[in-house]
Amino acid sequence: MLVRAKPTAVLRGRAPDERGAVLVLVAILLPVLILLGSIVIDVGDWYQQARHLQLQADAGALAGAEAFVPYGCQDSTIESYAKEYSGMAGGQQIFNQIDGNSKSITEVFNSQNYPSQGNPPPPDPTPMTGSPCNDGLLDVKMTEGGTGVGLPWYFQAAQAVGIDLGINGHARVSILQEAGGSGFSPLGLADPSPVAATAYFIDESTGTTLATLPLTNAGPNSQGQTIWTSNGTTVPVTIQPDTGMYVALSNSAQQTTCGQTGVNCYDLSPGPSLVHIQGYSLAGSGSPTAPRARSVVLNPTGTCVDAYFAPNPGGASCTFQVQAQVDVGTQTTLPPPGVSVSAVVGGANYPLTYSSNSGTTETWSGAASLTSGTGSNQVDLSVACDPKAKNSVCSTAKNKITTTFSDVQRAYAESSTDSGPIQSAYVINSAGTPDQDSFEVCEAQDGNSCTHNLGVTITVSAGFSNATTSTAPMYTLNFGSGTSASQPGAVTCPPGGNNFVNALANGCPGTYICNASVTSTAGCRADSGCANINPGPGGTPTPPADCIQVSTGLKTGQVRMGMLARITTPTNGTHYYCANNWPTGTFVSPPPDDSRYITMFIAPYASFGGSGKTTVPIEGFAEFYVMGYDGDPCPSDPGPPGGGNGKDQIWGYFIKSITPNGNAIGGSQCVLSTFGPCVAVLTQ
Repeated sequence: MLVRAKPTAVLRGRAPDERGAVLVLVAILLPVLILLGSIVIDVGDWYQQARHLQLQADAGALAGAEAFVPYGCQDSTIESYAKEYSGMAGGQQIFNQIDGNSKSITEVFNSQNYPSQGNPPPPDPTPMTGSPCNDGLLDVKMTEGGTGVGLPWYFQAAQAVGIDLGINGHARVSILQEAGGSGFSPLGLADPSPVAATAYFIDESTGTTLATLPLTNAGPNSQGQTIWTSNGTTVPVTIQPDTGMYVALSNSAQQTTCGQTGVNCYDLSPGPSLVHIQGYSLAGSGSPTAPRARSVVLNPTGTCVDAYFAPNPGGASCTFQVQAQVDVGTQTTLPPPGVSVSAVVGGANYPLTYSSNSGTTETWSGAASLTSGTGSNQVDLSVACDPKAKNSVCSTAKNKITTTFSDVQRAYAESSTDSGPIQSAYVINSAGTPDQDSFEVCEAQDGNSCTHNLGVTITVSAGFSNATTSTAPMYTLNFGSGTSASQPGAVTCPPGGNNFVNALANGCPGTYICNASVTSTAGCRADSGCANINPGPGGTPTPPADCIQVSTGLKTGQVRMGMLARITTPTNGTHYYCANNWPTGTFVSPPPDDSRYITMFIAPYASFGGSGKTTVPIEGFAEFYVMGYDGDPCPSDPGPPGGGNGKDQIWGYFIKSITPNGNAIGGSQCVLSTFGPCVAVLTQ
């Protein structure tokens, strides 16, 4: 009988024992798995630390940017804010605390190089001085593990053999000029700087043009005013008894004719000219009872910088000298007994004193006063002879004889209403001598030449300026009647562009940007045709808009309603929110979220002086802090500068602020001393 073995016994007998092999395999693989796991953990830790370091750098740069101020910028304050939020501040509360294994972190500001490490990244190509205020940006560079300490273990080991795997974080906030954005007020301001200027010599009695002289922009003077000059070029002018010179300022190089759109002429209203040139006669002979006036000149021997056109930046009146030549015939005694001469300026009488003579002509001179801001002031000459004076040369006369010579000269006092942005003006002769404003007219008896080659130089206001002190003079925005070249105007804000009050209260909807055809600010859109007035999505052309449409008509009463809704929303029906954050002592900019800030459009010269719905390019933006307005109910707000009822007006200060990026569009690097708002942008 055959006996078969059990299958299990056979299999058991043939199968090898694998328990030892598995142990060997595990023994071999386990260290590798542990090594790989630890590497994964270290790499993950490295990435986690790198992300946190970058967060620290970003937070530090953004926080430091808030400490940038246009006035009194301090590097130490900026860096203190940056350290507080980058987790590197010492001895004070910090944010974004260093975590994990981070133990060795170094931080530098506005340096082209990272903190010391074995194999540093290439230097930053951006030139920096180490001063955020000077550089106009805050650059934060942070390095962790520059010496190996604080890095995950394997990264430290790599550094030990010369492989630098340090962690670097880099962030930069640039302070840029605002080139666009949203929320702008429906208000525009014309740039006071013209594109072209032309001087016209005229016969004031007829208005006939005697000569035309284009002026060129010669750049700024030491006061920041723009010089417009004939630059040595002269034109022949035939002198008339009343010759005048006026200037046309234009927003177009192709058009400087008065009466055309974009052209303002000074001083034709009330006129008749900006600078008066006397044409005097030497004909005939004078006598004590029938004197003759000859040349009359005005000299800046007093406080007037120029007697023919006196700039008064301080708003004060000034004095000048009137020097008049009078013919009363040949006299043996000088000054002639009984004869008196006086100048009449602005209705006031100023006695003149005898100084010299030449033949029958005597020179009399004396001081006169010119009232600031009065525009053109006629100078009359009054010559009297009193028969009752001792040894009087007119003793045979029964009564005192007074002869008045009207309008022998003119003294002009700079006036923002009449002379607009022009702050000085003078006529020069072919030799370059200024203030040549008295010439003999053509006369047959001596055959003199009455044609003279004349040139012109003027200076124009450099534009608007930011307030830098808490007591700076306020500026008035007038949305009623006015003729100033820098006159503000209303802007139509589509969509729905008819609700000026709502747009003034809440800002224009949509996005706007500066136009590259009128400004070189980086970030502007190129639209030489000025076709894009569409700020919102869904329209054509694609926003942002780089042009604005001028809103016609006076905004009588609408300024009041819009500003009331913007600033003084009723809290309980009777009391109003009237907080005014303008400083009273040391100048500190009000907070950027203050509702009294309004950001306006800047348009080219004379954009708001005409009529009709014209479209003009956006040249830039201006920020204005409102101190008061038509109908202002806040008792602590100041009234309009210079008095008046403030009808259809807003008054306050142009101010430079630096706001977080938000909805703003950054342009070229901001210069803290320049006009216009700036924006802080995280650029790296």
